[in-house]
Amino acid sequence: MEALVIHRGLNMVSWVILMLIGVITTSPPKPLKGSAPARYMKVSTNPIWFYALILCQSLAYAFGIAGAVAELYLGGKSQGNQFDVHRYIGITLLIPSFLQ
Repeated sequence: MEALVIHRGLNMVSWVILMLIGVITTSPPKPLKGSAPARYMKVSTNPIWFYALILCQSLAYAFGIAGAVAELYLGGKSQGNQFDVHRYIGITLLIPSFLQ
């Protein structure tokens, strides 16, 4: 039962929280066009947003791998219960995240 909780927790943090934060940080903030302060704002050349993206995506991938390892452990302990669709969804998520 502990492995199931670990599997759920790791994958929730990985795919729901960290990946979404990574998606939000994919581009640096830009000033709104037409607003009065936008003419005077300078877009920062500091790549902190890029490092935040790399950190979030890397942690999400590491947590996803750890969740997959927990699932492999659970699959070995399962007695007759097969979750093929769930497994295929996990594989489908891990392959593109690895390629990224």
